[in-house]
Amino acid sequence: DESSTSFEDVMYDLAQRITADEHATTECEQILKDAMVGDSAVITKFLTLAIKDSKKIKLVLRALENYLQREVVKGRVELGVASAKDVHIEHIYPKKPKEGMTLPRGGQLVHRLGNLTLLSSKLNTKIKNSEFSVKGEEYSNSKLELTRQLGKYQRWREREIADRQRWMANLAVKVWPKEV
Repeated sequence: DESSTSFEDVMYDLAQRITADEHATTECEQILKDAMVGDSAVITKFLTLAIKDSKKIKLVLRALENYLQREVVKGRVELGVASAKDVHIEHIYPKKPKEGMTLPRGGQLVHRLGNLTLLSSKLNTKIKNSEFSVKGEEYSNSKLELTRQLGKYQRWREREIADRQRWMANLAVKVWPKEV
């Protein structure tokens, strides 16, 4: 799909700019706004968005987290993800699930944005391939709002991944509004 390739190219370019210069955020936001179409197209793209490149994943997840900290939490927790080095990418449904923990379409879901979150390296190592019941408790105690909200789920299957991805899609249009 040509529009998704173009969107992914823009996202990669932005990730490189932010990695090279943490102060490039304003410039990158304008590039992204110029590249975006309307909210409904962004939401449609986000509903099935799967990303394998860690720089792109961190760019998107950091932006969502920083928005949540700024707009939703409103200073209750004074925490922003200042650098991609501060966090690891967590695959909630693991890339290598233990026997008996596999989902029918797990291979297609593992890189979906709704299945990804940010964790400290220490916590990521601790819960790595654990069952969701174990991970959920740890997520609930996270200082990151994007991760903490995972505590509301009782289980982690395709339906929950799609639900979270829908929530993230609606959040994305607030993070990167087309209207200036």
